[in-house]
Amino acid sequence: MKNRFPLFLKITFHVFVEVFGAVLLISFLCLVMDVNRVLKLIPWIVALSSAASGYCVLDKAKTLGRHKHLLATGAGSGAALLLYGILSVLLFFSTGERPFSSWDLLIFPAIGSGCGELGGLLALKRRMSPR
Repeated sequence: MKNRFPLFLKITFHVFVEVFGAVLLISFLCLVMDVNRVLKLIPWIVALSSAASGYCVLDKAKTLGRHKHLLATGAGSGAALLLYGILSVLLFFSTGERPFSSWDLLIFPAIGSGCGELGGLLALKRRMSPR
């Protein structure tokens, strides 16, 4: 139990870093572009952030055993859900209306888990390749 807690902190740290980067990117895009155009780009940014979360988690955590794919999927969907919550609050206070529908609450984790898994596969493939 003693070795798992620092691993949990590493995973949480990498997910929060990716979410913070995505929020900064969306904030910058809202300054440069119209908010309605930025809303169309948000699923792509969620996918990028989730893939980066899955990649970072499996790249940094070397000793995971059998649960690598589950961890990458969880990191990706966790990053997507955090982005959904943070962006819902920020865009609601900046525009005055709800930016996402209730279906987006189902779509974001689906995008996040799929792209988190793909990012994790990329990290595993990079680790297996000869250097």
